[in-house]
Amino acid sequence: MGLAFGIIKVLARNLHVINQKPLNFSLVKKMETGSHEQGISHSLAVDESMTEMASGNFGCSHYRRRCKIRAPCCDEIFDCRHCHNDSKNSLEVDPLKRHDVPRHDIKRVICSLCNTEQDVQQICVNCGVCMGKYYCSKCNFFDDDVSKDQYHCDKCGICRLHQHLCLKCIKIRWF
Repeated sequence: MGLAFGIIKVLARNLHVINQKPLNFSLVKKMETGSHEQGISHSLAVDESMTEMASGNFGCSHYRRRCKIRAPCCDEIFDCRHCHNDSKNSLEVDPLKRHDVPRHDIKRVICSLCNTEQDVQQICVNCGVCMGKYYCSKCNFFDDDVSKDQYHCDKCGICRLHQHLCLKCIKIRWF
């Protein structure tokens, strides 16, 4: 754990220079010492420092987040399912090998900060970074842009943007 917190401190110092935000290193220090406050301090450190860590520097053109996905269909790593689908369905790919990643089948993510591959979850098991402010465990979806007001629609089984109505749900309600 000492190495992980060392990495966190280096990243946090670098981000402080970029973001010009004050950092609370006492929270990280409490985690390093293993004091009884570790659980509380770790939670606070995740909330205050880790959630914001490098949010603008990771992700792709589709989403801002601090993880990549391992596509179960081809066992390759991509920034998101759209990046996978764009790559695997391009005209350069043999038509017989083209495919989309089934979003609900994604089981593994890779933390963009420490490169740890792990089961899908919002907080990295190694470095404690929040991989996406919005996280849906049903869709395996991460995004830092919560201004989109995303939500998971249980009727259609996917995450939607608040301003987009789900036609399937409208039909269910009206008929």
